[in-house]
Amino acid sequence: MWCFSSVRGALMVIVAAATFGTTATAQSTHTVLASSDVRVSITEGMQSLGFELQDAHDFAVLATEGVDLQYEEDVCLTYLVTLWWCDQDGGTETMKSTKVRLSDSCFGGFFPAGNDCQDALCPPGTRRYYALETGDGFCFGTPAGSCVHMEVSGPVESSCDGLLSCSCLALEQNTCEQAIKCVPVVGDPANATPESCPACD
Repeated sequence: MWCFSSVRGALMVIVAAATFGTTATAQSTHTVLASSDVRVSITEGMQSLGFELQDAHDFAVLATEGVDLQYEEDVCLTYLVTLWWCDQDGGTETMKSTKVRLSDSCFGGFFPAGNDCQDALCPPGTRRYYALETGDGFCFGTPAGSCVHMEVSGPVESSCDGLLSCSCLALEQNTCEQAIKCVPVVGDPANATPESCPACD
């Protein structure tokens, strides 16, 4: 059972960071789209405080939806996804990101059963991403045909409300092993961002 008084302050900081998501480093500016799924942001924040992934996500769903997943019959297995890409804002290159939840069915071919690619480790100073290109249309806020770094965690049990379509990422055309990259990152581990813009291979 959650003790709200012990995590209320931490939650307020996490929600504020998720809501007001522009940061700047010496290298670039990073903007988190306002349309990002706050459940993913809160989950990541709770993990940075030491919570296990499922516990962190249970709390995120409870805090945002008032739903206690332990007592829900209708739960969906989902992956928590962050997409990173670069855009020009007034002549300045800006790293942008958006956070979404996708059904585990989106990743059936991308993470083949028995394949340990999803658990591959990267050297210090780098982080595991998957290099992809978005399809036509405005995919989760990214322009059509954008090169993106995809960061994935999960799967976790989640509420089924608000799951997005996975069609714009064309995951069925790639596998984890084809797309995996160890990308240099900047910033502290809890707030690391890719050091450079993704390129389509």
